Amino acid sequence: MYSDARLKTDVVAFEDGLDVVKRLAPVTFRYNGAKGLSTEQRQVGLIAQQVEEVAPYMISTEPGAEVDGVRVMSTQALPYLLVNAVQELEAKVAELERRLAEAEARSARP
Repeated sequence: MYSDARLKTDVVAFEDGLDVVKRLAPVTFRYNGAKGLSTEQRQVGLIAQQVEEVAPYMISTEPGAEVDGVRVMSTQALPYLLVNAVQELEAKVAELERRLAEAEARSARP
């Protein structure tokens, strides 16, 4: 993926983060054999219909004869969701540390 600013237009901050990540529910599963997918190996992933509710930009629909309207998930946005989530958590930790230091300073006074 090209990341050079000179190749981009209409750049807008991507703000989804912790709120979306908290609503994602990883599961383990086996494919049921539809679309020729192997049923042998246990997989780890997300359910596209659940992801679609909180991050519809990650889901597309694929036509098909065997199963029509199959949801396909692009994980391209996932690392950026996680970056934003970590940054949000860091800001919360910094605020809590600041409050704790203030409380400790107040309790240390005679």
